[in-house]
This record gives sequence, C-alpha cells and structure tokens, in this order.
Amino acid sequence: SNALVSILLSLYPRLDFREITDVYPHLPGTSLATVFQQRGYRTSFTTPSDLSWADWTTFLDGRGFGEISDYRALPCTPLTSWGVEDRCMFDGILSFIAREPARPFFIMGWTQQTHHPYEPAPGVPLIELVREPVEDRYELNRYLNVLRETDRHLGRLFESIRRAGLDQRTMVVVVGDHGQAFGYPHEGSYTQGRTIYEEDVHVPLIVWHPRRYETGVRSNAIGGLVDLAPTITELAGLPPAADWQGRSLIDGRHFPRAYFYVAEDHFRLGVRQDRWKYIYDLREGVEELYDLERDPDEQNN
Repeated sequence: SNALVSILLSLYPRLDFREITDVYPHLPGTSLATVFQQRGYRTSFTTPSDLSWADWTTFLDGRGFGEISDYRALPCTPLTSWGVEDRCMFDGILSFIAREPARPFFIMGWTQQTHHPYEPAPGVPLIELVREPVEDRYELNRYLNVLRETDRHLGRLFESIRRAGLDQRTMVVVVGDHGQAFGYPHEGSYTQGRTIYEEDVHVPLIVWHPRRYETGVRSNAIGGLVDLAPTITELAGLPPAADWQGRSLIDGRHFPRAYFYVAEDHFRLGVRQDRWKYIYDLREGVEELYDLERDPDEQNN
C-alpha cells in the first residue's frame, strides 16, 4: 500500500504501522493518472487481486482512472485467496488497448500472483531455478517459477504492442513494489517488509521505450519509488505535478539518495546515499553502516 501511494502520488508514506491507504484513503495529492487523463489519455487501473484490501477501492476513487477493476471483472477462476492468475490481468490490459488503439492510454497494472503463496498457474510445470544457498529452497523455487510465468506475459504485452504498430509511441515501465527475502543472505529474514536490507528494498526498474532507447542502457541513478512519477512524465514530455516530492531519475540534478523504513516488530529507518547505506533500529538503538560497493550483501557492518 505504501508503494502504491509513492508510485501514484510521488509522496513519501507517513511513518505508521498500519496500511496508509486504510488510514488515509483520501490522502491529498495529484495522481500520475490524473496528469495523463487531463491530456486526453484513456486511463485504467487493473489488478488480478482484490481491491477491497486496505481500502484500495476508496483510495483509487477520484485518482484519474476512467476504469478500475480487480479479479471480479476478469473471466478467470480464483487461484488463491488473493485473486486470479496474472495472465488474466494481461488479457484485460490487451483488451483495453485494442478497444481504441488510436487513442493514447495510461494503464496501471498491479500484478499479484508473485505474492505468497506463490501459486503456479494451472498446467505450468515447475522447473528448478534456485541458485543461492537459501534456507527456504521450496518457497524460493515456487516464487521464481511464478515470476518467470509473469515475465512471460510481460513479453506477450511487448509483442502485442509491436504487432499493433504502437511500439514507437508507447512506453512500458516495469517496477517492483518491494523485494522478497528467503533467508539469504541474512538468516531469519523471510517474505517482505521485515527488514530494510537490500533483499527487501532493492527493486527492479525497467523502462521499455523503443523510440527513445533503441538499445539497452543501464543507469546508475539511486532513487526510490517516489521518483517514478516524475521520471515517467519527463520521458513522456510532460511537466511534473507541483506537489510531487520525488524528482526524475533522468534529471541530472537528481541527488543519489533514497530513504527506507520498516514498521513490523521493529521500527527501522534507513538511508542510501551513493555507495553507503545507514540503518537505525529505534527500538534497540542499534546502528548499521554498509559500503554497498564493496559489500553488496551487507555482511560487514
């Protein structure tokens, strides 16, 4: 939920043990979707999950989405208590694009199948993908297999955009809302949101934009999800909203810093700047400092 707020409103989430969308469903702020909707784009938010979680339905209302849908609108059989396969969400996205392909669109898809319990799609056999010496090999292998399946559908999205002749005027941004821990490289760290080590907070960000980037380019910029909305608007040639707290990652003035916090049993604060990462545990009064260039697994405090 915090990631949803940061991505969509370019706001740092309030420090709280509770879901921010549940506590502040009417949080003020300019939505990234609103910026595009005001310029005539068709807009949609879709997820194969359940929007009643943490009052997402209320939070997303009035945020610039012409259509908002969850698993109930997708013609698929529920896979887990979380919802249906990610495949169904991609089917819905492709259907939305095909409806009016000549009109520009902004779509936000929120995948869910890669969430625990990492349930594989029916009929897709598991293969062995684990390479790390993890404590929980079984769960990691299920996670990687489901991630591989979701990745396959991302490829289907890219190919469909190419076949429709939209690749030179379409940008696709792929990002994670958080990392996932399986007891490696830090023993005892599982699932997500329990620590602010790299396995919990270092997320992928891929920008697929053939017109601007004909070949692959890797950026060394350091930032957070709060910087995503201004990055997208700059790439689209639009000005950022005045109330956004992030700054575009392709802006040369972007400072190489990112902030983290976790509110579980412990309350921890963290900051990354260039190669250095500092963590402070408020309950225990314990400090940690890591040189991520020399020690990317954060083993030498």
